[in-house]
Amino acid sequence: LGINNKRVLMYMPTYRDNGTSIRYTEELLSRIDKELGEKDIVFVKLHPFDAQKISLNFSNFQKIHLYPEKFETYEFLTAVDTLITDYSSIMYDFFNTGRELVLYTYDKIEYYAMRGLYEDISDYPIPQTDCLEDLIKILNSNVLLTSQYPEDFLNKYISYDYLSGSDKITSYLLDENKNIEGISEYSLRNDKENVVI
Repeated sequence: LGINNKRVLMYMPTYRDNGTSIRYTEELLSRIDKELGEKDIVFVKLHPFDAQKISLNFSNFQKIHLYPEKFETYEFLTAVDTLITDYSSIMYDFFNTGRELVLYTYDKIEYYAMRGLYEDISDYPIPQTDCLEDLIKILNSNVLLTSQYPEDFLNKYISYDYLSGSDKITSYLLDENKNIEGISEYSLRNDKENVVI
């Protein structure tokens, strides 16, 4: 992909019920393309529902590229230095890398009113802004964008993530090995079929 000796950023906004504004997205990407450093390269991966509806022209950009679909998302994230997202649950998965994460929440009031979140992310120990100017300043700053996440924060969200986690879940589900430390079963009763892993 020609990303050696580059800082690789990835922009992954979440789905919005009222749709993602193509005009706003183009403005955001144009500004980032013009104002980030020469060693920066940004990949954009829209939510699949938006990607079906939105057609962005990437040919005018120097540093902005469409996410290469030949790669599985989590495999590609291993090459990402800085993730830019908003309310997407991808942030929780990215905590494990210890790499830079920025929340760009330009429509927080509207998003909270329309879709809501399980909790308010305002107090998360992650750089976040609702202003494009500030986003660019944050991305261009020499400050490391991970605040070495506090232990209690990591324990709350990723306490069960560890290297052999996939092996343990596979054994639990397929080998019916029910005596594995760190795995708990819960019964959910909401009159719907639930499959939760």
